[in-house]
Amino acid sequence: DGSLLKIQMKDFGTPKVLAPTIALTTAQNAAVADLQEVTISSVTVKNNWVWFPVPTADGYDVVPAWEFDVVGQSNYTPILLHGYIDATNGTVLYRENQVKETVDLTVKGVVYKNNYLSPPSIEPLSDMLISMNGNNYYTDTAGYFSDTSLSTPTAATLNLFGNWANVYNHAVYINKRPSYPVSINTIGTTVLFDTIAPFNDRVVNAFYHVNRVHDFMKSKLPAFNGMDYALRTNVDTIGGSCNAYFTPANGSSINFFRDSAGCNSFAYCGDIIYHEYGHGINSSFYNAAGVTRMFNSALNEGTADVWGMGISNDPVLGKGSFKNGNIIRRYDLTPKVYPQDIEGESHADGEIIAGAWWDLSLNLNSVDSMTDLFAKTYYDVPDGPSGTEGDVYHQVLISALENDDTDNNLTNGTPHFTQILQAFARHGIFLLMDGTIVHDEVNNPPANTPAVINATVNVSEPTFLQGLKLFYKERKATSWDSLVMTTGATSNSFTTSIPGYPAGSIVEYYFSLYDIYNLKNKIFPDRYAPDSTYTYNNIVYQYGVGLNKVWGENFESSIDSGWKIGLPTDDATSGKWVVATPIGSFSNGLPVQPGFDHTTGTASGKFLVTGNAQSTIVGANQTDVDNGITTVITPSIDLTGLNDPIVEYFRWYGNNRGSNAENDMWEVNIKPSISFNFILKVEYTNKSDYSWRRRIFHTKDYYKAANA
Repeated sequence: DGSLLKIQMKDFGTPKVLAPTIALTTAQNAAVADLQEVTISSVTVKNNWVWFPVPTADGYDVVPAWEFDVVGQSNYTPILLHGYIDATNGTVLYRENQVKETVDLTVKGVVYKNNYLSPPSIEPLSDMLISMNGNNYYTDTAGYFSDTSLSTPTAATLNLFGNWANVYNHAVYINKRPSYPVSINTIGTTVLFDTIAPFNDRVVNAFYHVNRVHDFMKSKLPAFNGMDYALRTNVDTIGGSCNAYFTPANGSSINFFRDSAGCNSFAYCGDIIYHEYGHGINSSFYNAAGVTRMFNSALNEGTADVWGMGISNDPVLGKGSFKNGNIIRRYDLTPKVYPQDIEGESHADGEIIAGAWWDLSLNLNSVDSMTDLFAKTYYDVPDGPSGTEGDVYHQVLISALENDDTDNNLTNGTPHFTQILQAFARHGIFLLMDGTIVHDEVNNPPANTPAVINATVNVSEPTFLQGLKLFYKERKATSWDSLVMTTGATSNSFTTSIPGYPAGSIVEYYFSLYDIYNLKNKIFPDRYAPDSTYTYNNIVYQYGVGLNKVWGENFESSIDSGWKIGLPTDDATSGKWVVATPIGSFSNGLPVQPGFDHTTGTASGKFLVTGNAQSTIVGANQTDVDNGITTVITPSIDLTGLNDPIVEYFRWYGNNRGSNAENDMWEVNIKPSISFNFILKVEYTNKSDYSWRRRIFHTKDYYKAANA
């Protein structure tokens, strides 16, 4: 009806450096300096520099950048690397291989029509080119061709080429398509395409499945014509095994290696063919939509799997792929969940969004209905840089709801609102996952005294907010108690009280955001996963009860001489520990280093900091820890005569607002004496939290026998 449904804008902020400071030739060398086991054919850097938004946890840093392309080969697989070099320091900001592989060398899959474990069947070959009497004809969807002008048997040639597929047997004819001569009679002729070598059944299978996925895609995206051409399909590609890949270069192609001792040829595998074709859909559709291509690699891999499941109606991909019975991926077991199952590997991380779509098919009791909705989300082009899967998957959820809606009003639900929410929630994708919370950790209360907990919630869609729950327990308890927080002075402020505990207790707590469908949407502290054994978990909120302070350091005056700030073995080239009055620094308006200490809460206080900022306008990449480790060691603390000693410290840690996000670890260790060499980790994480956070623990949690 012409009404506006949606506007989306990304604000990348204001650049701090306005022009490149390194030469184009320097960028060309930097683009390939760290590549290993790659044979490079060419490196091209574009003459005109561009602005590049570097994604951070809460926004972007905008820097001048050189755009480059690298062409080469790695382990027999072609590479086409596209990326950007920071034009101020030569750092590789972004580099992605646009040649998309199906899987790695350990997990593969091949099938016939249904799967390779089922007997092959005789199926019509549609859209196949027939050459006859100097003219070209094509079979229809039933594999049928007729010409009323024929009066005698006629010689013809069948070609594994047609409207949508262009198959080559790479092992024998690298630049020639398989063809097969036949004689067509006026009374009707049925022939099977010859599968005698070199025209093996793999080339016929590939031809059939490429046509099948094209026709299926057109049934879901009828107005999209970006894949309406004969896609180059290379079978028995030489030089590797147990793999397949899509490349957008030189007219696009999908490629399938030969079989090996461990696996069958992937050209037998319909759902792998669909997966590779899905990469072509992603690339072509997004390019036609004006956004060049689908940038998020996990979304690219996950959506490619959905096209395969949409045709096969099967959550298991690659049955019969391995000769020992292994498969590629499956979506009918324990779901992968954001963010705890994010690994940084695109196929694995794509299983989160693909699993959400498969679970929606179960909730709808229809794979076809799921695929209808899935295809409609393409028109919203959900996307983002690799590493921003939380935002990208949230876009997909909102797009699914909008496309399911029938009255342009999400607040009253959609026909399948609950089914969609439940499917995505099973994989950690929620309506309110863009929500934030403001909470000041409470002071350590006296024994047996309730602790008042306050929090303020900010969400983009308050209509969907039901409320906030608080979960709490004594540190050593195995289960959590919960409280429904009551609304405070404003509709987004909440409060409750945790009951009192005896002296010496350490209480842990976290918040959980609930939507109007009573689904738990998001947990705070951000990046904390309750009951998770994940190594890189953020710390939970904590406080101690009835504590008596016997020693402490606030760095405001002369510090204890026993502190060792920096060790001879430290190898960081910048960002080494110092005691300083803080200078706050920001990235895209968001804090990186605090401008106030914890003890006084003022800008005049002092703290230990890894490289004090030079000014408030420097970016996240200035005076951060680079190229190694920086260490600080407390004095030896005498715990003799103390009953159940407890250690408490406050820290501010962030590592994801620069160009090397989440690669530097925050590590805290403890050992019971100077002479004791064995240490245990109190913290080891890469999860940022840009606030002063308390860590508190019993020493006996790490060393049972000693109070020293």
